[in-house]
Amino acid sequence: MSEVCLELLPGLDGASITVIGNPAAHATVSTAGDDVGMTDLQFTLGEGPYVDAHNDRRPVLASDLSEPGYRVRWPAFTPASLAAGVHAVFALPLRIGAIHVGVLNLHRREPGELGVIELSDAFAFAEAVTLLVLGHSASGEDQAPQLRVQHRVALHQATGIIMAQLGVSVEEAFVRLRAYTYVDGRTLDEVAVDVVARRIRFDVEEQT
Repeated sequence: MSEVCLELLPGLDGASITVIGNPAAHATVSTAGDDVGMTDLQFTLGEGPYVDAHNDRRPVLASDLSEPGYRVRWPAFTPASLAAGVHAVFALPLRIGAIHVGVLNLHRREPGELGVIELSDAFAFAEAVTLLVLGHSASGEDQAPQLRVQHRVALHQATGIIMAQLGVSVEEAFVRLRAYTYVDGRTLDEVAVDVVARRIRFDVEEQT
């Protein structure tokens, strides 16, 4: 699916489709092009165009991350993105009415806005993906073999373990996990595996 998006929008360097459930449920189902981990980076840091597009249910079009305002808006994501050589990031929510299933993530290495035709094509593609994801979920059948949901079982397990260790809500547990990941400099998946294996305990961390 993401390959089709890049064919429609040849000026982009990378595209991915992310399906989102609860705060700890994030699954990248399709990627194409220059994969520099933009979605995972934003998911780990808890900020960026993809995060805002999901939370606010609206498109976020950051055409030049070197502009000063973006460092204020996304103080952790912006320098990390620029360091990865990505200067423009666009995130379109996958939604129809009140139904929201995820985000279409697009990026390019060179700064620059999406043209009117490009933006129109991107919105049309996002709507098509939304219908595809909804149809896939409703039928319970694999209607789209190209969409391979990467289930993050360890992430869900780790969130539950932290809930039990600290006696907090799922949202608070996930915030703690994300904060630890950011400080440790690894991905959420890597830290989650250590939490499940009991190599990291958050109740011990609280006492130190």
